[in-house]
Amino acid sequence: MAQARSRLLLLCLAVAATTGVLRARAQPDSIGFISIDCGLPGTASYVDDTTKLAYVPDAAFIDDAGSNHNISTEYITPTLSRRYRNVRSFPDGARHCYTLRSIVPGLKYLLRATFKYGNYDGLGQPPIFDLYIGVNFWSMANITDANSVLLLEAIVLVPDDFVQVCLVNTGSGTPFISGLDLRPLKSTLYPQANATQGLVLLGRMNFGPTNTTAIIRYPDDPHDRVWIPWVDTATWNSVSTTLRVEDTSNDDIFEVPTKVMQTAITPRNASQNIEFFWDPEPQPKDPTPGYIANMHFSELQLLPGNALRQFYINLNGKPWYPEAFTPTYLVSDSTYNSNPSRGFPHYNISINATANSTLPPMINAVEIFSVISTTNVGTDSQDGPASNSVKPQNETPMSHAAAAGGGSYPQSSLQLENRRFTYKELEMITNNFQRELGRGGFGKVYDGFLEDGTQVAVKLRSDSSNQGVKEFLAEAQTLTRIHHKNLVSMIGYCKDGEYMALVYEYMSEGALQEHISGNGSNEGFLNWKQRLRIALESAEGLEYLHKGCNPPLIHRDVKATNILLNAKLEAKIADFGLTKAYRETDTHISTSTLVGTPGYVDPECHAMLQPTTKSDVYSFGVVLLELVTGRPAILRDPEPTSLIQWARQRLARGNIEGVADPRMRGDHDVNSVWKAADIALKCTEQASAQRPTMTDVVAQLQECLELEEARAPGGGDANGGYYTGGSSSDPYSGYNAYGDGQYTDVSQISTGFEVEHNFGRVPTMPTGPAAR
Repeated sequence: MAQARSRLLLLCLAVAATTGVLRARAQPDSIGFISIDCGLPGTASYVDDTTKLAYVPDAAFIDDAGSNHNISTEYITPTLSRRYRNVRSFPDGARHCYTLRSIVPGLKYLLRATFKYGNYDGLGQPPIFDLYIGVNFWSMANITDANSVLLLEAIVLVPDDFVQVCLVNTGSGTPFISGLDLRPLKSTLYPQANATQGLVLLGRMNFGPTNTTAIIRYPDDPHDRVWIPWVDTATWNSVSTTLRVEDTSNDDIFEVPTKVMQTAITPRNASQNIEFFWDPEPQPKDPTPGYIANMHFSELQLLPGNALRQFYINLNGKPWYPEAFTPTYLVSDSTYNSNPSRGFPHYNISINATANSTLPPMINAVEIFSVISTTNVGTDSQDGPASNSVKPQNETPMSHAAAAGGGSYPQSSLQLENRRFTYKELEMITNNFQRELGRGGFGKVYDGFLEDGTQVAVKLRSDSSNQGVKEFLAEAQTLTRIHHKNLVSMIGYCKDGEYMALVYEYMSEGALQEHISGNGSNEGFLNWKQRLRIALESAEGLEYLHKGCNPPLIHRDVKATNILLNAKLEAKIADFGLTKAYRETDTHISTSTLVGTPGYVDPECHAMLQPTTKSDVYSFGVVLLELVTGRPAILRDPEPTSLIQWARQRLARGNIEGVADPRMRGDHDVNSVWKAADIALKCTEQASAQRPTMTDVVAQLQECLELEEARAPGGGDANGGYYTGGSSSDPYSGYNAYGDGQYTDVSQISTGFEVEHNFGRVPTMPTGPAAR
C-alpha cells in the first residue's frame, strides 16, 4: 500500500510494546488550580479573558531573589495572553525554586511552566537552562528565539504537601520564567505516572480541526491540558462531528475532552496508511530515555452495515497493539503503553488498514511523554547547587475557612488566587457604594471599578442579612476552588472587622429572570436560539459542580435570578452561599433545614430534607420551563399555580404552541421546543430516581440546539439577536454558543512536536504571534 507519511520529530520519543486498550469516562477533577503569572508586579490578581482562570503574582511563591521585567513591545500582539507580557529573571545564584503549597499528599498533579523571552533584557540572546521538580531533573529549557513560547509540562505524583519547581543556571544564559501552573488530577488518571516515575510531555496533538489556531484547553478540558491543533490538508482528510463523543467506561484513565474527540484525520487516498516516524534525542542526564504514547480514537461517521474501519498499529514493523482495532461510533477509545520503551535508534508508528477494512485508518489525538524519576519530588536538592531559601506563603484569616458544606478540600489560603480588599478599598471601588445593581438575602450588590478599570460587582453583607459568617466563608471558599466558564468568578473578598463582601466579575446583562419577565433594563426578549444557549451553558455549569469537582457540589439554590448573563449573553451560575459538598458514595446530604426558593425546591427534598444532585436537576428543570414558556416558576393568576403543573396539562394535550412563549412569535424549530419541554418535564419528575443527570441534560440540550441551528432560515433572527419592537438585530454575531473562544494563533508554541513530510520539513504551525 501507498503511505501518507508525516514525521513527528520529538525531543525524545519512543513507544513500548506492552500496551492496553480502554474506554475512558470523562469525570474531571479541576479543583485546586494554582495559576501564577511570574514577574507580575504588585499583589492584585486578574482573570484571564479566555479561560476565565484567575492568575496571581509570583512573589508569594518564591524568595525576593530575581527581578521583574516586561518583554519588548515589538513582541506584544493583540492575541498575546497577559501572562506572557512580563517575566521574572534570576541573574544571580545557581538555583531558584518556586514552592507550591496546599498540595494533597499522594495526589497526581500536572505542572506546567511557560517561557517567552521577548528580548526582555535587550540582549537578544535567548538562554538555555535546566528545570527541576524538587531534586529530579524535569527538562532543559531551550529558548530558541525571542518570539517563541516554550511550554514544558509534567505529570507527577507528589508525596508531600508541597512541591518545588526549580530553575538552574547551566552557564548558557540567565534563567527566567513567564508562568507556572499546577492542576490536580485524579489518582486514576495517567496510570503510567506513579511514585517512582513521572511523565514529561513532548506533544499533545488534536488531529483534524479545520481551524489551525484552535487550541483546546480549560474549560473545554477541565484538567486544563493544552491540545495543539494539527492540520495538513495536503496529506489528510479532516473528519468531524458536532455530536457528543461519550466516554463510557469506569476506568477514568485519560478523559479526553469531547471537543478533541470530535475531530480526526484519515489519509486522502483510501489505500494509504497513517505513519509517524522520529529519531530520539538522548540528553546527557538521560542517555537512554523511556517513552509513553497514548493514542485516542473514535469513529465519527455513522457507517452503513457493509462498511468496516479496522486497522493495525505497528511500531517499527511489529505489532504495537496486538489485535486489529475498530473504533466505536461516538465513543472515546484509547490505546496506550504501560511500560516505557528504550534504546531504539529510530521509531516508526504506522496505522495500517486490515485486509477486511473497507475504509482507511483514522486517529483523533495523541499524547507523547518521556519518563523521569520522581524520587522526593516535593523537596529541594541537598546535593546539587545551593538553593535559595524559600519563605512560606503568608496565610490570611481565610486560610482555614471550612470548605463549602464541610467537604474535605485541600486547605489553601484565599490569597492564592483572590485579592483581599479592605472596606476603605471597597468604598473607593464603588464610589462610596453609589450605584446599586441588585439585592438579595446576603445584602446589596454594587457597581465598582478596580484600579485598572476592570468593572466588578461588589456583594456587601448587610447587618440584617440572614446569611451569616458561616455562609459567607462557605461561598468565599467555594469560589476559590471552582473555575468554569459557566460559573461566576470571584475576584476578591473583604473580611474587615464587621464588614464582609465578595467581589465578582461584572455581568452586564443581569439576571436571566429579568430577561424572561421583561421587567429588567433590557426592553427586548431572548429568541429561542439564545434561550437554548443559555440553558445549555447553565447546565454545563451545574454538570461541572456535580462531576468536575472533588468532592462534588450541590448548588441548592438554582433559579433564574441566580443565572447571570454577560455582554455576550453567556450564562453563568451565581450565588454559592448554600452550596454543599458530598461524596459520590453518599446517596444524599442530611440537613436540618429546608433551603431554596418556592417554585424551585425539589418536592422529594422538601419531604425528606435530604438534597442530592437530582435536587439541582429539578430546579434546573423549572428554569428550563421558564425559558420555554416565558412565565415565572409560580403563576399568580387567577390563583397560585406551579408552572410545572400548568405546562404538564397543556403538553399532555399536545399543545406546544400554547406553552411556548408567544413573544418568540413562532420563530423556532417546533421539534426543538418540544424536546426542550420534554427535558424540563423529565427533570421535574416527583421521584428523583426518574430524573436525568446533568450530564444527560447537557447532551439532550446540545441536540436541541443542533435542531434549532439546522433550521432553514426564514423570517426572524437566525443569528441570535434580540427581538425589539417587532424587528430583529444581531448585536452578538460570531458568538460561539459553546464558549470555544480559544481561537488564537498557536504558531510559536513549542511542545516538542515538529512535522516533516517526505518532501521536506515544515513547521507544525504557521508563522505568527504567540498563543495562549
